[in-house]
Amino acid sequence: MEHAHSILVAEDEPQIREATCRLLGRAGFEVLEAATGEKSLQLAKNYKPDLILLDHDLPDINGDEICKRLKSDPSTSFIYISILSGKKIESQDQSKALDFGADNYLTRPISNKELISRVNAMLRVISKERALNKEKHQLETLLEHRSNELQKSEQRFQLALEATGDALWDWNVASGDCFFSPGWYTLLGYTPAELPPIYNTWLNLLHSDDRYTVENTISRHLLVDRQFSMEFRMRSKNNQWRWMLARGKTIERDEQGAALRMIGTHIDITKRKELELALVCSENILRENEVSLRLSLDAAQAGTWTWNVATGEVIWDNRMQEIFGLVPGSFDGSFEGWKDRVHPDDINLAEEKTLQALNSGGSYSHEYRVKGRDGNWRIVQTNAATLTDEQGNPLRMSGFATDVTAQRKTEKQLQESKAFMQSIVSVAPIGIGVVVDRVLGEVNETFCKMVGYSRDELIGISSEILYSSRAEYERVGAEKYTQIKNTGQGSVETTFKRKDNTYITVILSSTPINQDDLSVGVTFTALEITEQKAALTALKESEEKYRTMMEALDEDIYICSHDFRIEYVNPAMIKRLGRDATGEICHEAIYGSKQKCDWCLHAKVMAGQNVRTELSSPTMPQTYLVSHSPINNSNGTVSKLTISRDITEQRKTEALLAQAQKLEAIGTLAGGIAHDFNNILAPIIGISEILLEDLEAESPHHSQVQSILKSGERAASLVKQILAFSRQTDEKSFPLGIQLILTEVLKLCRSSIPADIKIDRYIQKNCGLIMGNPTQIHQVAMNLIINAYHAVEENGGSIKVSLEEAHLDTIDFNDANLQPGKYAVFTCTDTGCGMPPDIIDKIFEPYFTTKEKGKGTGLGLATVYGIVKNHGGEVKIESTPDSGTTVQVIFPIIANLTEHASKKEAEEIPVGQEHILIVDDEQLLLGFLKTMLERLGYQVTSTISGVAAFEIFKTNPDKFDLVITDMSMPHLPGDELIQKLHTIKPELPALLMTGFSERVDEESAKTLGARAFLMKPIIKKQLAKLIREIFDEKPS
Repeated sequence: MEHAHSILVAEDEPQIREATCRLLGRAGFEVLEAATGEKSLQLAKNYKPDLILLDHDLPDINGDEICKRLKSDPSTSFIYISILSGKKIESQDQSKALDFGADNYLTRPISNKELISRVNAMLRVISKERALNKEKHQLETLLEHRSNELQKSEQRFQLALEATGDALWDWNVASGDCFFSPGWYTLLGYTPAELPPIYNTWLNLLHSDDRYTVENTISRHLLVDRQFSMEFRMRSKNNQWRWMLARGKTIERDEQGAALRMIGTHIDITKRKELELALVCSENILRENEVSLRLSLDAAQAGTWTWNVATGEVIWDNRMQEIFGLVPGSFDGSFEGWKDRVHPDDINLAEEKTLQALNSGGSYSHEYRVKGRDGNWRIVQTNAATLTDEQGNPLRMSGFATDVTAQRKTEKQLQESKAFMQSIVSVAPIGIGVVVDRVLGEVNETFCKMVGYSRDELIGISSEILYSSRAEYERVGAEKYTQIKNTGQGSVETTFKRKDNTYITVILSSTPINQDDLSVGVTFTALEITEQKAALTALKESEEKYRTMMEALDEDIYICSHDFRIEYVNPAMIKRLGRDATGEICHEAIYGSKQKCDWCLHAKVMAGQNVRTELSSPTMPQTYLVSHSPINNSNGTVSKLTISRDITEQRKTEALLAQAQKLEAIGTLAGGIAHDFNNILAPIIGISEILLEDLEAESPHHSQVQSILKSGERAASLVKQILAFSRQTDEKSFPLGIQLILTEVLKLCRSSIPADIKIDRYIQKNCGLIMGNPTQIHQVAMNLIINAYHAVEENGGSIKVSLEEAHLDTIDFNDANLQPGKYAVFTCTDTGCGMPPDIIDKIFEPYFTTKEKGKGTGLGLATVYGIVKNHGGEVKIESTPDSGTTVQVIFPIIANLTEHASKKEAEEIPVGQEHILIVDDEQLLLGFLKTMLERLGYQVTSTISGVAAFEIFKTNPDKFDLVITDMSMPHLPGDELIQKLHTIKPELPALLMTGFSERVDEESAKTLGARAFLMKPIIKKQLAKLIREIFDEKPS
């Protein structure tokens, strides 16, 4: 009675474990149970069950670890393990369990019927696997026995060879001659007359896959006296590959130890190799079955089959059945079942191959067509080997089948691709051909068209026909074949003579088919470059033009190599350096430095970048705009092209422009400040004038209000001076007294210079008038006094400012261009740090400054010098280090013109009775202006809005005789208000006033429709006079 299979159930859930054990027990199995991993391992080692149903998540050891331990122990490695898990496990976790040794994977819930079926299926697999292992062991035992027998046979055969000389070879290493015994020829089916007795004969019969290993083995044993033994395949006369066992040894050497002679034997071991192949096939099938069983046969690419010759049983695995278009499990194991799937035209040959291998005890490889499941014919490759007993009787034939339909399709595509490549060669745009001993053996159509001959006219003809002369033919041959000898290929430029006697230039490139044997042939390509040669000539001419252009440029140009060596300099650069510096190191040639320049951009240019930078020369007072560009040379190196343009004057001009823009910005800012200051000063001055009218002269407040008025007028004057200075306007020159300007400048400077710096002044009040621009004179005075302050700022000191009238004869000015006469002498002295003579020589140069960064532009004294010279004057500077500096400026006094101040009698302030509309968005200014006009006798209507003023005027235009409006107001500015009022009453006179506006002045006010223009702050007398002039003016 067959022994019942034993099953170990490893489950920590008691109910599940007990239910599973009962189910298996009723099914007739011997059941062991365990609730922990340790218990499971113990029972498995003690009882060796056939199957383990293992819960994956046991409390002490998980399923993966249990699988790993059991499979690593030889005593339990054969046990079949199936994971039985109560939860769904991801695919990667299942793969992990299988990698650790699990043979199968089941998940709950699973019906009792399905569980019993699956257990039975696994036990069948176990039984078959054990049977295969047993059969494998028997085969290995048989192989070992056969190997021992073979070894004995080889020993006997060796003795026979020594006695008879069969299958013996003797090789003269030096000459390459060989002796092959008659048995050697017989071994391969040849006669001695059919094969020359040389070493290459043997090499040529070797299988290409074995040749390298064979030659390598022989080469190594030529160096030693040790016997070698190796196996390889040789082609017999009937074109079959026979396995040979070769043994040999070097038996003779020269005095230097070089091998002279080697002898050996060949034994045909084809049958042994076939037996080994059969064993390998069997082992492969066993391994494939194991993998297929463990991975549900999904990973296998070949179907396996086994035929038990004695029983006639044929077993196909699932993959084999699928390859033959059958549903797995439907193959009945019969010969007819196989024939039904094979193409009728292929059955006989397939059967014949099988029977031949069976009867001979050998193996076979064959392809035939089988019907796929979709009804289409597919190509199958089968390989099989026969296992025989000691008498050579077949016991079993095993093999595998592979669907090679796709492979054969690919091979067909490769053949088509090869044909396609052949067609490409035939139509390639370059000439292609083969020569043997310089005789044309093959050419493509392009080559024929290139030389003007047909293919038939060239094949078999010496290539000399293509050359312009015999000498050229010989030159090309000598040069090209020398190159081939040295490098393996050759390339030569030459001239071909076409059939029509015209000439073309070609590059001829050649490569031998066999580097060791030129007689096999040499392939060549011919590329026509006639047009390229012409283009190259044109390029050289273009380069010559380019060089001419570079030499004509005014910019300094040079080219240097990657190692800083100058390769080219243009004439402009030669002029700058004073010599042609070609070949010199760039930083030595240009700057006289042994070290690379700190600002060097060589690395960036070498990396392929175009770099543009501005550079101040360290050796000359020049500034250059420098462009660096890489030049990629034909030899793979990179050079640097540098173009320098002197932009010193350009930068000076740009700095002047920047200074002008800076002053313009200051002017804009000052204008805005002036507008606000004038609006502030207007009521101060206006109300002061009103209060003076109301106060008695003897009143104690009269003098106080008078002081307020004077301060306001002084502030108004100061605002005008700041505005005039900041605008930098080109005012016209007129007679003026420098003493008045110096007084105002000193007031401005005193407020900004610290009190601990003393300022002494001596101003001659009756100094004569000069013809000058007050703004520019103001600038000269301000610049010199501020410079003096900077000189004493750090360590303290004093400043002395003086103005006096003097005759040229008494002044120490050595300038022949000065006209004789009187001059106004303005002197500014400080007790500061002073300057050395070399600094004084440069002091009037633009951009030269001794101040730290942020405290000067280098334009101050240059501007002073220009202003003074434009006024016909002169400047002189005297300075001693640590003792201070004196700057003396003289201006010519106007001849025959004396300054006199005739006091006019007080004029009466004009009054009137007209109705005036006044508009200003400053309520305070509007209030005092209304009071001022009413005291002058006028009727006044006032408003703070231009929009309101228009509405008031629109209701009764004839009521108003004059409108006085501020320029800058929200919503409706003064100029726009005037234009709107004139649409109603064009003849209405208007007076436009402003604290400051860049949009309007006295000239532009009239174009905007105003009869007059008035700057704030407003003086009563000035306003009254201007209003009366408007009313008394006769209409044009």
